[in-house]
Amino acid sequence: MCSNGWASFTYDGYDYWWPNYNGFPGDGAPANFLAVCYMDFDPGLGGGSYYYWSDENMAVLTWENTPYIGDENLRWSYQLILTPDGMITYQYALISGPEDEILVGFQNADGSQGFAIAMGQQGYLEDGLAIGISDNWVDERDVSEVGYFDTDGISYHVAVAGNYSFIADGESGLRIIDISNPENPDELSSINTPDVARDVAVLNNYAYVADFSSLRIVDISDPANPSEVGSYDTPGNAMSVYVRGNYVYVADLESGLRIIDVSDPENPDEIGAFDTPHRAWDVSVMGNYAYIADDHSGLRVINISDPENPDEVGYYDTPGNAGGVTIVSDFAYIADGYTGLQVLNLSVPSNPSFLGSYDTPGSAYGITVKNGVAYVADNDSGLQLIDVSNVTNPILLGGYDTPGIAYDIT
Repeated sequence: MCSNGWASFTYDGYDYWWPNYNGFPGDGAPANFLAVCYMDFDPGLGGGSYYYWSDENMAVLTWENTPYIGDENLRWSYQLILTPDGMITYQYALISGPEDEILVGFQNADGSQGFAIAMGQQGYLEDGLAIGISDNWVDERDVSEVGYFDTDGISYHVAVAGNYSFIADGESGLRIIDISNPENPDELSSINTPDVARDVAVLNNYAYVADFSSLRIVDISDPANPSEVGSYDTPGNAMSVYVRGNYVYVADLESGLRIIDVSDPENPDEIGAFDTPHRAWDVSVMGNYAYIADDHSGLRVINISDPENPDEVGYYDTPGNAGGVTIVSDFAYIADGYTGLQVLNLSVPSNPSFLGSYDTPGSAYGITVKNGVAYVADNDSGLQLIDVSNVTNPILLGGYDTPGIAYDIT
């Protein structure tokens, strides 16, 4: 137990300050290293307590009221808790900065495996925060198929609502699959579209289909009997749709972003557009911005606060071919073709910046992110699961090699 906010199962040194965060995990840090709140503290300033307590149920290491070096008024209180089931918990009672020097994480004996939970990130820690680390934190996840349904066409995208899966099935149009029994999905109904169904989004009683040459609006209030109620011919090739409120945002390939008013589903009408510099493959919307995966032109950020006059406010030129984008909080997760996953900081939409990446084995086509895990549709490499709980250091959790080409995921 070191006064600098870390503990080790095997290392017995005590005078240890290692500021080379860029080498973590690595052999420069202590062996079997638990960085609870690793920073330069100074017990010589007085007032701090360091103590250890254990019984058969847990071990608790406590740093209480410890002073930051050079400023006795900056005090920190935190604990490391170990339990026999392998659970490791870091918890924080008093945080008083400066957090831009902090490392929170862990690594094994030789530094070949580890995880940086926070590394110089201002605002990550807060009073009352607890971080739980299970014994399989960096282990690969077992991924297995539980069921499937072989559609007639090429399944480009899937949307799920309740017990139904809505599939954009290429030249076979929209297919509606009953997934109430995941082990035995079965087709409930279908409706042909005139072109190639590339994407589908579902909101309330309607499915909105990007049908290559147009947007199709399908009434699914009775999933067993879908019917088309409206359509709009886009000028380009409709590849992706995102629906919010009365607007559908269409990634229209060479014609960029199109904004369609669907307040009257039988008479949709375009009210705004922005021609991106390359080819708009995918679109995601958050707040006042639409984020476009624009192939060789990377991520484009479009201000849509006035949907009749959308305007680009920022961009980031990714190294590959941006084909899919998902937005979670202030982060953009981009399926960037042959360069895999790219993660960008969107806290300033006018100036997206790089945070981290993971080079998947295939070519990343589509992506979704849930509970700190990015699920990547990786072309002929199937599904890849990537831990993005630390966006600066994505880690592969596992994968599943699908029998065909994985285009997208929901």
